[in-house]
Amino acid sequence: MTANDDQLTQLGQQVLDAIAASYTPTDDTSLALALYPGQSLDSDILQGGVTNQLRLSNWLGNQYDYPLWLKLADGTPLVTSAMTGVTAKSAYATMAQWCEPGVAADSPEFPRISALIAQARRDLGGDPETLPFSCEPGDFGEDTCSGWQVFDTVITAHTDQSSQPPPGPPPRRILVNPELWKLRTVSDDVLSELPARQMVAEQSRSLSAELPALSRVLAVDRISAVQVTAAPPITPPTIMAMMDVAPVANMAIANVDRLGVDRLGVGQLGVDQTGRGRIAVVRRPTDPVLEPLPAPPQLTPDGELARQLVHVNLEDLVTQPAVSTATTSDSSLHVHFEHILLTITRQLAGTPWWHPELLAEPCWFVPGMKSGAMVPLSADPAYAHCLPLSLLLVRNVSLTGTWSTEARSAMNSGVHFFGPFLMAPTTQTTDSDSTEQTTVLGLGVQVIGELGGPLPALPPMDDPATGPAGGYTG
Repeated sequence: MTANDDQLTQLGQQVLDAIAASYTPTDDTSLALALYPGQSLDSDILQGGVTNQLRLSNWLGNQYDYPLWLKLADGTPLVTSAMTGVTAKSAYATMAQWCEPGVAADSPEFPRISALIAQARRDLGGDPETLPFSCEPGDFGEDTCSGWQVFDTVITAHTDQSSQPPPGPPPRRILVNPELWKLRTVSDDVLSELPARQMVAEQSRSLSAELPALSRVLAVDRISAVQVTAAPPITPPTIMAMMDVAPVANMAIANVDRLGVDRLGVGQLGVDQTGRGRIAVVRRPTDPVLEPLPAPPQLTPDGELARQLVHVNLEDLVTQPAVSTATTSDSSLHVHFEHILLTITRQLAGTPWWHPELLAEPCWFVPGMKSGAMVPLSADPAYAHCLPLSLLLVRNVSLTGTWSTEARSAMNSGVHFFGPFLMAPTTQTTDSDSTEQTTVLGLGVQVIGELGGPLPALPPMDDPATGPAGGYTG
């Protein structure tokens, strides 16, 4: 391990420790947080500095309502695309409309299960297709939101992290995987595939939107045609190598500063607030002059390319060459960002339309459906299909250091990620004899992870008319 690799690994560990300390981790193995390449916030959510609730609902439902195939507790490899298959909302609404108790009418359990089903149907309302999403805090994008917490630290090569545990009660320590914490450029080949991936995602959303409005027979036929299947439980090592994890049990936002770091504002880093989305490069006279490079793709928070980058997967990054030396050996790395955990809410006029108690009930079926037709059963207890419960967002990302020639070349070559952070392209270069520092900015507000809770097989039982019961046997 080089000094540079050691430095970047320390950064990843400090970030993970700060996130774990901020969101009250426990040894609960039923929840897991997967980090992945940063995805820009839809710029249309904020209009005139105020959150547009309809656009917020569409953004959450379109991009963050797909069950994720995760390894629980000690690892969360995300092995399936986040935007394919059927959304959790459409699966739930379809099942809740048509499900029936899986016990005889004279069973003592029949009234309880019937009541669960009746309540779920009432709370779906008259138009399941339009069931909204929101989040807490709902004003996260507005200047007045106080839920954001600050991460700000300076890392030097071979800093002893063992003497700097996070403040407060010691969390369960999850060791960072250094493979994620690299500087990588996304190749033109991957970028050229994004429009096709976007089309597939739109087709999945279209299918999902249709299901709740279909008759039961048509819905069953459509699901059978799609043949939703489980992801393989054995994950390629290259994908697993990209993951950091932190189980989280309490999703409430901490109201106190538990990071114990110096709160240096971005302005104190020499970054012009009005220049958000730019990178200011300061070159020493002794540095070799870089060869001219092609103009990078236009990447702005409201640009089409930024929207398409939500389809960049972990396996895309791990196959891209990483910069071997990001900073010079004697350079410290000043890292600043703000982070927040958004709890996804599923409510209609203040009443939850998603009922986890129904999903936890093992004794109901949907006529015509086999067990697991909507959410397959996990054959491996270490893995599960997980419902997205919360999103981890970062903003005002800035990385300041004396970058190597290789790193500056990567930063000028187009779309690039530093760890999970999506970085803005180079748009401005400034020479100065008084400083050697380069500040690189992240691209706006971005999602870098999802918190998921495991789902059971859904429906839990086979329709008794289709064959042997595959669900409840108690």
